[in-house]
Amino acid sequence: MGRGFAWGVLAALALASVAGAWALVPSGPPPGPMLLWEAYDRGYVTITQVDLTYDRGGFTVTLPVGYRLAVSASAPSSVVVDEPAMLMSPSPAQFAVDPSAPTTQDGAITPATIPPGGALTYSYADEAVQGFLPNPVWWCTERYQYTHAGVQIVLGGEIFPDALQGMIQHPYHDSDSANTQEDVWAHLATYPTVVVGKLPFWKEIPTTAGQIIPVTVTATNIAVKTDALSSDTDAHGVVVRDTIPSGWSVVSGSYSTAPTNTIDNPDGSKTVEWVVDIPAANVADKSDLSTPTPYHGQKFRYQLESPHLTPGRLEMPRAEVDTDADGTVDAHSDVPVVDVFRLNNAPTAALGGPYTGVEGTPITFDASTSSDPDGDHLQFRWDFDSDGTWDTDWQDSAVSPPLTFGDDASGSVTVEVSDSELTATATAAYLIANAPPHIDSIVVDGGFEGAPTSYTVTFSDPGWLDTHTAFVDWGTGEMESLTLESSHDPPAATGTFTITHTYGDDFAYPGALVLMDDDGGVGGGGMTFSIANVAPALLEVHAMATAAFGIRVAGEKWHDVSLTLSQNGEVAGTAGVVRMPGSPDNQTAWSGDVTIDLTGDFQATLVYTPEDDPVNGQPNGDNPVWLLVRFDDGSEGRIQHNFNVQHPDTWTWSVSDVLPPFVGKDITLSARASDAGSDDLSFTWDFGDGSSATTLAYNNGASADFRPSPDGTFPFDAGCAQHHVYAAGGGHAILLTIRDDDGGETTVLLSLGL
Repeated sequence: MGRGFAWGVLAALALASVAGAWALVPSGPPPGPMLLWEAYDRGYVTITQVDLTYDRGGFTVTLPVGYRLAVSASAPSSVVVDEPAMLMSPSPAQFAVDPSAPTTQDGAITPATIPPGGALTYSYADEAVQGFLPNPVWWCTERYQYTHAGVQIVLGGEIFPDALQGMIQHPYHDSDSANTQEDVWAHLATYPTVVVGKLPFWKEIPTTAGQIIPVTVTATNIAVKTDALSSDTDAHGVVVRDTIPSGWSVVSGSYSTAPTNTIDNPDGSKTVEWVVDIPAANVADKSDLSTPTPYHGQKFRYQLESPHLTPGRLEMPRAEVDTDADGTVDAHSDVPVVDVFRLNNAPTAALGGPYTGVEGTPITFDASTSSDPDGDHLQFRWDFDSDGTWDTDWQDSAVSPPLTFGDDASGSVTVEVSDSELTATATAAYLIANAPPHIDSIVVDGGFEGAPTSYTVTFSDPGWLDTHTAFVDWGTGEMESLTLESSHDPPAATGTFTITHTYGDDFAYPGALVLMDDDGGVGGGGMTFSIANVAPALLEVHAMATAAFGIRVAGEKWHDVSLTLSQNGEVAGTAGVVRMPGSPDNQTAWSGDVTIDLTGDFQATLVYTPEDDPVNGQPNGDNPVWLLVRFDDGSEGRIQHNFNVQHPDTWTWSVSDVLPPFVGKDITLSARASDAGSDDLSFTWDFGDGSSATTLAYNNGASADFRPSPDGTFPFDAGCAQHHVYAAGGGHAILLTIRDDDGGETTVLLSLGL
């Protein structure tokens, strides 16, 4: 069997798992068979070196040439050895119990599967190749050490180097010096051979980000130096690699040895490399074969921090070794496994606040700072008045649906946050301020002095539950208020009202129209009430003259004559002659003084009565008649006409188109006007002969008023009279201009023929 074995007894040591803090409560059976490394780290597997008794060429021998791999009955599934697993010494766990205790023989067990509650014994490969022992086999790597049964083995995660795996693919035994086992030992005495392990083999962590996993990468040169003339089996410039998966990070300052290189990979992962020298074990002078071979190795420790993960199984990157730095991986570790379980923690609800808003304007509440320690998706629902009744269903958005208040308010809002299993609530205060009402439009009907002016106002208030009052300052010292009617439906209170006022004078009155809601909100404000002037209106105009009218009748025929004077269809005076024998000059009658409106319809009608007066009259003949006008100065004028007894068409004589000759006589021009406002009035006469005259009429009867004068008398009626004497006859155009004190005017043109 070579120097790989010596006989002896070593008490078995009960070894604890080197995983330490990694031993968490299992989350349940994995989806398939467990790998050796995971099962070992979870406490389901023990490996013990055992004695085997067997027939060796006709001799019965008992030797410590077996490894017994036992799987606990509590294991959730079978255990698979999927790659040649290295059994390394010295064992840190053994030295922790007894620093002087030697370890077992180093080697590599080959692939196999063991069911839960079962056990499998690996036998020494060279004996199996010769037919003395059954499969499965293990290959010895530590030639210079005695072995002992009853020693439990600790795995370090190393996988048999690739070069040696190729060597044991076709085992043979031609002689004690020509066999596969000798080839393995010869390789280890000829070439640097570095194996690499990685702990932990298995780790169970929750999905929550920030989980810390201590990682140990161990690189060991298992080559040996047998004498001074042996090959150089020291490893120079060994590249030890590990990979930090994408999303994971190394805790700052946790590297026990800073990496020589760090490489960023396209997939987001990082490769860290340590370049080191690792000598081979010197066994040339080893005489005490009861002690382990003094291998040399390097340990690289760091702490790995997890991102948020989804539940399930993760295979973490292997550690690798490039012994001669030629870019080819010569050995690698097992595949570490991380089982991610859901450890649900309640979310934290955060609502902030207090919130402020304005009635009628949507407000939202924001719970986006809520969080879940597990990174779970959160949903939200809202109780807008914290009365214990939820006002919304669950929603993904952390921002509440818009909420609009119809009145100012204060209160609190509650949000419930759920990760679909656990919930949390938060409450925040809110204060909703009043919004003032707003005047939307004003329609003016009127706007003239002396007449009612109406203002039709439409208004709105975002606080649709408010009630409203209007206050009006008319700009004259007059105030009034009125209670308004409005709708009370979202999205706003709306209403219409009309106010009416009559101003006596035109002006831009600086007043105010104010709306107030029941919460003190004020809308509107200063307002100018613009009132326009109205020009005065002419009521009547006259040109009056006074004269006495009479008739004179002559001729031999003695018939009666009557005179009727009419002004605009009404009788202004009468006279009559009852004919008696005598001189014609004495046959005269007068009407007395008659005032004539020269602008109106004046008519004198003389009637001859031969048929009605047979006593005095004669059956034929002529009677001349004169229409006489006598003025105050004694002057006279006359117009003559003949009545003929035989011609009835002469019996009525009307004078309507000929005015008396008022040249040089006093004419009284008069007019009356009305102003809708409280204005003063002026009457200006342009007599048409180059002269004019003006008369003022004050609203207050004494003096000019101040502008504006809304409280004066209105409407204001006034009149004037002017005396004028024309020096010449003919047609005269008289222009009367009536003005108010605000520039309004009315004109009238009179035509007089004298």
